[in-house]
Amino acid sequence: TFKRQSADCRSELKNLRNTVCGSKKLKQEVITIEAKQRKGARLEINDCSVGAWRPQECMNTKVAQQLEKQGIYNPQKAVTARRPLKSILHKCGPGGGIQWFLRGKVSPPQTPQYGASCPPLRLKTVCNDFECPVNCKLSDWEGWSACSKSCDGGLKRRIRGVTVYPQWGGDECDATKDEQTCNALSCDRPCLL
Repeated sequence: TFKRQSADCRSELKNLRNTVCGSKKLKQEVITIEAKQRKGARLEINDCSVGAWRPQECMNTKVAQQLEKQGIYNPQKAVTARRPLKSILHKCGPGGGIQWFLRGKVSPPQTPQYGASCPPLRLKTVCNDFECPVNCKLSDWEGWSACSKSCDGGLKRRIRGVTVYPQWGGDECDATKDEQTCNALSCDRPCLL
């Protein structure tokens, strides 16, 4: 279930944070011992630190591959008069598109020989890999039927067919049948004396 997976994920993240923290402490102790053996000053280790991931919009795969060769990972930076944003983005469809997650360096390693280098600053993933919604499409209304009564109020009807049925969350169909009253005047009746 989702709750169980979320709990497992939080537990795994906590374990990873503890491992990273423990590794940093261990590395700092080793450097401190080494500095004492060399009768040098204690060396403070500063690893590279990076900011949070910033998700970019999902792009059409072919366009994203072309932009990647140019070093462009943010679709907003690729918009031109000849290439509007709409033609770059991928909303849905089999195979999906490409989405980049970007982050920047907050601080580079201050002690490159000891500090950890920066982790990747870009991450590429598949996005919007689902069928596009298909909206209902209806044919034109057929003509009205003859009125069901010649007087005292009858009904006339018309219909239209469904040409495309909705799928994958598309808009449902409007009415395919319609009725109107007709010949509402009262019928002439013979006069009784």
